[in-house]
Amino acid sequence: MINNQKVGALICEFNPLHNGHKYILDKIKENCDYCVCVMSGNFVQRGDLAIIDKWKRTKAALTVGADLVIELPVQFSLAGAEKFSYAGCFILNAIKCVDEIYFGSECGDIEMLKKCAEAVVDGDVSELIKKELNKGISFAAAREEAVRLCFGDKYADILKEPNNILGIEYIKALNKLHSHIEPKTFQRFMAGHNENPNGTFASSTSIREMLRSGLSSSLFIPDSMRAGLDEEKFADIKRLEVAILCKLRTLKPNELADTPDISEGLENKIYEAAIRSTSLEELYENVKSKRYSHARIRRLVLSAFLGIDKERVRKLPYIRVLGMNKKGEAILKEKRSTLPYVLSYGDAKKKGLNEQFEFEAKCDSVYTLARKTPTKGNDYYSHTIIKA
Repeated sequence: MINNQKVGALICEFNPLHNGHKYILDKIKENCDYCVCVMSGNFVQRGDLAIIDKWKRTKAALTVGADLVIELPVQFSLAGAEKFSYAGCFILNAIKCVDEIYFGSECGDIEMLKKCAEAVVDGDVSELIKKELNKGISFAAAREEAVRLCFGDKYADILKEPNNILGIEYIKALNKLHSHIEPKTFQRFMAGHNENPNGTFASSTSIREMLRSGLSSSLFIPDSMRAGLDEEKFADIKRLEVAILCKLRTLKPNELADTPDISEGLENKIYEAAIRSTSLEELYENVKSKRYSHARIRRLVLSAFLGIDKERVRKLPYIRVLGMNKKGEAILKEKRSTLPYVLSYGDAKKKGLNEQFEFEAKCDSVYTLARKTPTKGNDYYSHTIIKA
């Protein structure tokens, strides 16, 4: 809290920000006086590039309800659900004035999600997961079956839905951190990832397809986000396709093995696939199996391309501020955070935290080449934070 006023939070991507996101922000503002967003930067959890850069998404978020927008470092925005969620919760917990974290879920029952969070870390479940994995299935499928065997269909069915799973990971992270932050959920009624639009709500996936196809998405996007849309600035990973394949072909299997979440000899499979594949989709298909999901392969490929190694995911050195309004400034002025805030490259250098900043700058420099019209790559160093 700040002066007895409640602080709510959201871990997000806003890729792009749409009416469903605005609905969540409105819900937070109904219950809290402040809203903090921890947002993926220019690379997102599905193993792709954000279609709109982080500065435009930050500006849009501040316009529709966020007070402080913080960047989730690239090594965590390109991580699986567990590391993605833990890093976001770690940042929010470090701020030391966040009271609640909000998320949508298919079940809409926070107590059920809390019970599921306990179930997935149960000792018997952990042992059964190992046995299920020996069948060659994915971790998600193995965990779902292990929970089914130990706790029944009711709990296992919760693990079928993506937003339930992400919510459970938030709860697990908060428990691990012994955080005072209280998780809050509401039942999603907006269109899901692969569903058709519902009224004025459409999924991020659907909206990205509309934008890239030149179709109007204005019905599903708030004015603040619509104002930042410019086809020339849309990023598309296909524009980096040759560069990614080139980099992967120059890496040795032992170098690929240092990529986070690589295990069980998967580095050899990626290495061999890179040599015989002539497109990213072909590469993904050559590596994908029942054991490894398409999204996991995309994350691994992009992480290897950017040079994210296992050491980098062991550290979260600072809280990078992308934008804020007067309320956001008030949160920073509280000076409770156990991590330093960084507002600029000069600020990072002064605090001896420039290594992570420079790594992010390198990744963002690559991102600018994926636009229809590539731009200069020094934006991250010179761009000032967004103030509303």
